[in-house]
Amino acid sequence: MQAVDLYDNISLEKSDRIELVCNDTALPTDSRNLAVKAAIALRENFHFPGVKIELEKNIPMGAGLGGGSSDAAFVMRALCKLYDLHPSYDEISAIAASIGSDVPFFMTTGQALARGRGEILELVTLPLDYDIIIVSPPISISTAEVYGGIKMDLTQKRVVHILKTIVDFSWLLRLAIEFRNDLEEVALAKYPNLLELNRSLLGSGALCSAMTGSGSSFFGIFLFLIVR
Repeated sequence: MQAVDLYDNISLEKSDRIELVCNDTALPTDSRNLAVKAAIALRENFHFPGVKIELEKNIPMGAGLGGGSSDAAFVMRALCKLYDLHPSYDEISAIAASIGSDVPFFMTTGQALARGRGEILELVTLPLDYDIIIVSPPISISTAEVYGGIKMDLTQKRVVHILKTIVDFSWLLRLAIEFRNDLEEVALAKYPNLLELNRSLLGSGALCSAMTGSGSSFFGIFLFLIVR
């Protein structure tokens, strides 16, 4: 899992209740929203009166980009500063995992191998400089629907072994061949036009391309070399 510099804007203010105000009217502002769920979960363990959360959405919803999970992680970190809370690493990690599978990742530095349902993390460092281009269509895909339609075995161990190796350019070329998102088959069965996003990224020179999470976005990795 890799963090990118696409983000929502969030501000917190002390309050006597938990509430969320959002610029996107399509987004629920009750406990269905992971940011609200995070505040509720933290308050149950570390008591504080409440918080007013103002959220400006920039990350597309239903795009497989972890927008809700990153919002939840930020709210938890910000609440700890706002109310001077001091949970241990294990305590905050357990709360994060109870909110959503991807939330613990957004409590890290931004590069990690994820196992289990995503909550078992091993921090890694990829030393290469590269650009990630994300193409996000105006399609919102239900994560539960995609996962409900997949039939697969466990992730192959050899892929994990490659990711844990120190990666140079030649290894990255070999790694690109291994890139695969098993959720693509399910998403493309329902939205076959998404395949054009993959083709356009590869046609533009991407080293590799795949769907982000459960979709609907696709990413391409671009590496530019200067030949002297």
